[in-house]
Amino acid sequence: MVRTSAVASRRDLLIGSLGLLCAGASVFAARDSDVEPLPKGALESAVPKVLGAWRAVPAGGIVLPPQSDLSQRLYNDVMVRGYQNGGAVVMLLLAYGAVQGESMQMHRPETCYPASGFGIRSAQLVQLPLAGGHAIGAKFLDTESTVRKEQVLYWTRVGEHFPTSQLSQRWAVLQENLAGRLPDGILVRTSTVASGPKAAFPVLRSFAAAMIANAPAPARRLLVGQT
Repeated sequence: MVRTSAVASRRDLLIGSLGLLCAGASVFAARDSDVEPLPKGALESAVPKVLGAWRAVPAGGIVLPPQSDLSQRLYNDVMVRGYQNGGAVVMLLLAYGAVQGESMQMHRPETCYPASGFGIRSAQLVQLPLAGGHAIGAKFLDTESTVRKEQVLYWTRVGEHFPTSQLSQRWAVLQENLAGRLPDGILVRTSTVASGPKAAFPVLRSFAAAMIANAPAPARRLLVGQT
């Protein structure tokens, strides 16, 4: 399930080196984005309020992306919603940007949570299985503030890539740009309050699987692309 941070660091260094080598080529003129901009508020209707055994409930205390002029330009739409299944409650945040470029890229939870007073106790790379034998790369964070412990399972989609770090996210954008495309992107973040990672991870993984399995086709493409 988990790769070591040392392996991830070596991979990020390699990606960063490749990005520097390709930096000179990034001055090309990419085509306008082929993605139809998502109307503001569309995320609310894109994801059902009933996902298998999970039912929508009011969301409270959720950590939001930093509010600034840049974030207003980064995201066409942001949705927050709670879901409950028995005694388990999961907070869902979706943040969608129609165009991802060198200066316009999604914030990652490793930035948002510390900015909101949370320390990141551990970070693990995980694979989330999809139908047809596919899987996407995701990140599992164990965070803690003076108020609560919160565990986070999230992924980012940039075009058809699923970067798991800021460097690999930049590399995904560069790959798309070099192919003449301005990709869209979405942050899919789930979180729960639990005693620790062992209790939280199965809950978040179960919710993510239910969301992907029960999402209508357009919403599923939004969440996990064409996989």
